[in-house]
Amino acid sequence: MPLAEHRIIDSNKRTLVKYVFTAIDGTQSANTVLVDTSTLAYALSNTGNVMVANTNPRPLYRSSIKRIFGTARTAGSVTLSWHGGSNSAIISFGTGNFDLNFNSMGDGAVLTNPEANASGDILVSSTGLALGDCYTLLIDLRKDTRDYDQGQSGSPIDYNKPGIP
Repeated sequence: MPLAEHRIIDSNKRTLVKYVFTAIDGTQSANTVLVDTSTLAYALSNTGNVMVANTNPRPLYRSSIKRIFGTARTAGSVTLSWHGGSNSAIISFGTGNFDLNFNSMGDGAVLTNPEANASGDILVSSTGLALGDCYTLLIDLRKDTRDYDQGQSGSPIDYNKPGIP
């Protein structure tokens, strides 16, 4: 599956990633990892340090979706799901524009992973794709401070110091 990834923003609090897909044959995908959350910038390892070369990843990275949007031209359909026991569906799309946007709902509304014991990864599956089908997909993720470095690995004492009134 020819898929190009471009990380537009990958900070300690947010990732905005763009995918461009063009089918070169009728090959379908089933639960293929699209976003490996352990490879995002500032991911912490099992030892509590910023991960290097994906060494010693945690079993879970809590991230949530602020927005998924894009456009598609396809005879089939594409489904994104959370990785986990039942791979809970996030969104399915076919031809046209789509925008699953929580920004207007206020209070930091986001879509979280309902899966227990899940990695936090986002999977992609497709059915009915044909030669030349294509889509562009953007995913805006919010990173959880428990799993992505916010300064705590560089200076834990300063990170946990109470503010001065």
